[in-house]
Amino acid sequence: VVAMSQTWRFYSFLAVSCCMASALNSTCASPGTAGPYLLQAHQARSRVAVQHGVSSGLMTMWSDSETTVVGGSCEYANAANGGLQSPAASSPYIAAKAYCAADSALYAAGAACGSCWRVSYDGSSATDPGTAGSMIVQIVDSGSAKTFDCQVVAFETITGARTGVFPITYEPVECDTAVSGASATVLDGDNAWYTKVIFSNLLHAVSAAELNVGSKTFQMSRVSGATWSANTDGSTGSASFSVTLDSGDVVSIPSCFAAWPVATGDSCTASASPSPSTSPSPSPPVSTSSPAPPSQCTATGENCQSSTCCSQAGYQCYEKDQYWASCRDSCVPGINPLDPPEYQTPWSCTILGTSPSPSPSPSPSPAPAPAPAPAPVPSPSTTVTLSPSPAPSPGPSTAASFSTNTMGASKARLFEFVDTLTDQPVTGSAARAVHSSGGAAGGVVSEGQGYGLLIAGTVLASLDADDSDRQLVSDLAYEMFLGWRRMCVLSAGSGSCQDDEGFECGGGQYPCLAHWKFGDDLTTIIGQGAAPDGDADALGGMLLATMAVEDESSRPTWYDEMGQWAYETCKQFYLSSTVASSSGKHRIVKLGSCWGGWGGEGQNPSYHAPGVYRLCKHFMATHGATFGKPSGEGASFEGKWDQVIDTTYKMFEADQCESTGLITNWAKVYEESDGQTLTASTGFSGSGTPGAEYGSEAARGVWRVALDYLLFPDDAQEALEFLEPVTSHLDRKLTNGNWAEALDIDNTCLVETVHPSWSWNMFMAGTTFSSLVAPSALSSTRQQELIDAAGQRVAMKSIEDYYSGSWIAIATMTLNGDLSKAAMKIGLSSASTDTTTSSTSAESITSSVTTSAGTTTTSTSATTSASSVTTSAPAAKVFTPVDGGDDRACRGASTSDNSNSHYSVVSATSIDACKGECIGEAACVGIEFKGTRCEIWTRDGGIQASKQLTGYTCLRYDYPIQVREGEFLPVDGGSNRVCRGSSASDNAASYFTVQSGVSSLESCQSNCREDASCTGVEYHVSGRCEIWVRANGPEASAQVDGYSCWRFEDGSTSSEREGYWQMLDGSVDRACRGSSASDNSASYFTVYYGIASSDSCKMTCRRDSNCKGIEYHTSSGRCEIW
Repeated sequence: VVAMSQTWRFYSFLAVSCCMASALNSTCASPGTAGPYLLQAHQARSRVAVQHGVSSGLMTMWSDSETTVVGGSCEYANAANGGLQSPAASSPYIAAKAYCAADSALYAAGAACGSCWRVSYDGSSATDPGTAGSMIVQIVDSGSAKTFDCQVVAFETITGARTGVFPITYEPVECDTAVSGASATVLDGDNAWYTKVIFSNLLHAVSAAELNVGSKTFQMSRVSGATWSANTDGSTGSASFSVTLDSGDVVSIPSCFAAWPVATGDSCTASASPSPSTSPSPSPPVSTSSPAPPSQCTATGENCQSSTCCSQAGYQCYEKDQYWASCRDSCVPGINPLDPPEYQTPWSCTILGTSPSPSPSPSPSPAPAPAPAPAPVPSPSTTVTLSPSPAPSPGPSTAASFSTNTMGASKARLFEFVDTLTDQPVTGSAARAVHSSGGAAGGVVSEGQGYGLLIAGTVLASLDADDSDRQLVSDLAYEMFLGWRRMCVLSAGSGSCQDDEGFECGGGQYPCLAHWKFGDDLTTIIGQGAAPDGDADALGGMLLATMAVEDESSRPTWYDEMGQWAYETCKQFYLSSTVASSSGKHRIVKLGSCWGGWGGEGQNPSYHAPGVYRLCKHFMATHGATFGKPSGEGASFEGKWDQVIDTTYKMFEADQCESTGLITNWAKVYEESDGQTLTASTGFSGSGTPGAEYGSEAARGVWRVALDYLLFPDDAQEALEFLEPVTSHLDRKLTNGNWAEALDIDNTCLVETVHPSWSWNMFMAGTTFSSLVAPSALSSTRQQELIDAAGQRVAMKSIEDYYSGSWIAIATMTLNGDLSKAAMKIGLSSASTDTTTSSTSAESITSSVTTSAGTTTTSTSATTSASSVTTSAPAAKVFTPVDGGDDRACRGASTSDNSNSHYSVVSATSIDACKGECIGEAACVGIEFKGTRCEIWTRDGGIQASKQLTGYTCLRYDYPIQVREGEFLPVDGGSNRVCRGSSASDNAASYFTVQSGVSSLESCQSNCREDASCTGVEYHVSGRCEIWVRANGPEASAQVDGYSCWRFEDGSTSSEREGYWQMLDGSVDRACRGSSASDNSASYFTVYYGIASSDSCKMTCRRDSNCKGIEYHTSSGRCEIW
């Protein structure tokens, strides 16, 4: 009896055993019809068990592909019907990769499709070492040479191995099903005479099926696998299905389609619980207690801790842990492999309650004894389909970025990376090599070696000085560097394509950019020419490691060596791996030192690493006196790197899909004839990856941009603009803690396809998830939920190969905050920034879209209410149009923010009646009206955006705001200019707030007039409006197409002095001096760089009460304020 109580969910050989077991499980003894009903269901399952019993067989590994099930003979993931997105692929076993192919005997010409089996390995002798295990799997394919041929996830769970032939036992069990219920999917439709249908998400395999159309019934016959067909004689009308399972149970899918025939791909679902083939009708006993009515009980898949009862007959409320309980027909203590991987924690299977019985005919019943109230249990933070989300990261992340604590330590991932992928192959050398595999790899490639150096350098920079492993990590960083340096030294012979510029490393003896491929011995050259992606990652690792130790009282002996090599590599990269455009106004990163560039020469957008280029700019400027040749040359590279960074982001803008944020694997990039605009097209591939795909190449670009933001949050505004649509895209892909199987494709842009299984391939997921570190228009709560879920997905993966494994490690140190921590520790981002919570930073973006009716929060100033700029206390609120009002639909933080929580809907006969409804609601902040539909908006942040929709009217309801007099003056001509502070590179996030969905430049300027702190605006035709609050407004600009920059001169005040300019010695080609031509003391002036014109330099002087004159250099933008 005890043994049966552990396995009753699968089968019972005698009816009495079921009842004996149910005494422990509270099932058969349920009052009413549930007990006899379940007894009959268990008797049916006993027939299956008697037929099959527990058998012995062999198992092999089918495939490690994420999409192996596509093309399986059962056709659940029929490629023509959407593959893994097919409605027929909704089984939780497919999602969990707990599926197998069967041999011909077990497959039985398709009769076994959809059946489930407990497969167990006892640890006995096999062809390969393994460990005992067990798992329930579903049959989805045929053709196995052994009894079962299983996907690698299932195979490894059962055997602990990834290859080999293993002896197993197997026994039939009832399948778990997704809460969506039984599904019928039409594979051959649009035909009133014939159809083919597949049934899925059922407790057992299907043994018979029938289709009802109108008043006619058609018996269906198996075509193959799990598909069934019927000749329907031209019948039309409503359609329903009834399927008989091999257990004898019957499942009905009533009212499936309202009008038959239907199109191919159409599907319908119904409750997955079967109705018994013969309905028992026992006399129900008199109840002695009063269970909750079904309407108050919990549905399958929801948390039943509060109700402790289940609405579905035969189900019981089983406890998982203190946070979660769920209604199930059975429960086995321990980990349920069908839970999403990130939620696979043990079930206790304590029964909290059962499903209520149907009410019997009225009859006297004794008053029930009061039942003790259940002990209160905390609710889970997030309710998901199968089990709860773990507790979220405690509070928002630190710094102006987000992070998660759901994924473990970067240091541990570094050690795993080193143990799995590296060795020291050169006798007598400490050089450490990262070994690669797959694709064009194999051996030691610069990409993999670069990843290793990057990971080690970042971890070293993030560690506290007293970390017990700091010395070990320092040693590993140096060993990775020695491996990289050896690759460079070996590249000196020929083919490096750096001869024309001259070798920079090792005193001019060696190229700093290594050949891209070597043998595993780290000696044999296999592939010549440098690859800039590996070069940039190695550069990042060298620079971070060097800066991590330079302030130590006792620097490691390798500091000077690595620092010098890093400096020289920055210089070599600029000289050998970038190329100017025909106009000289742009400089783009090539495909390597030997190939690639503009137009048909080809580009890989993901090779571009603006964060590393900005890091080179910083390092060369600050360390030029130490490592430069000549000393101090580093400062001369600042403008050069700015040009590369600017070109990089213009390239991204040309290639990126605006609605999804995705970029292509490969592209061709052109400079237009105006010398200002870059355009991109596809039709090029430099490897086996499709050019127009967002895939294994392209996804890295997201991380490289995120790196720019994490290292330089005050300077990398372009990074935020790039990452925003990616984060918004991910927001659409997470539902109840589960990531969608596919990313969106916008057919209006360059990306045509997306690599499959993006959220499971870490070279896709780890990179794409990195956008979540940057603040966005999402609420901080939602973004924290996203990054927590991303961390959980990455954390479940182990490092097994160099490509996915590298991105597991890199994603870990990115998402857990260690990259931000490293930037702060080496002085790239200020401590004051790090003390700002992510809630503040994210909400500053969100609230920055507030216009005249709301409040505006910036990262450096306190909230300023709209009433603070009114001249007197307002007597009453008024209605004002949003973006003109007419033909505008109201939105929240952006044009896509239309959550139904922002408003309630009432009926109103006119817009005045709608206004009256708003006035009567204390929390009303505005209305949207069309016809008789009246939306009463109550969103905390007010109506901050609108969308063009014919016939709608959007009005904001708030106190009137005084509009300031004054004029907008174009900065450096205004057109195609982005605003900057004191120089073209001065773009601190504290200078402005961002509004999205602003319909015109005039609306952006109007919002500025209504904000007492506004000193200027930057506007982009996409609707992006920056409200500048910097005290002196925008004083400089940079050239970026599609933008315009305007400084607001308040009519009531002016900070610019009157006066006139006098030319000295003719002015042109003259440098300013003091009392004589040799008197040029540095104390006489302040230097500003990147000033676009002499007029801007003069304006800067007018605003400085101490300024007596200027010196301006046209080509460099250098402005001296004397």
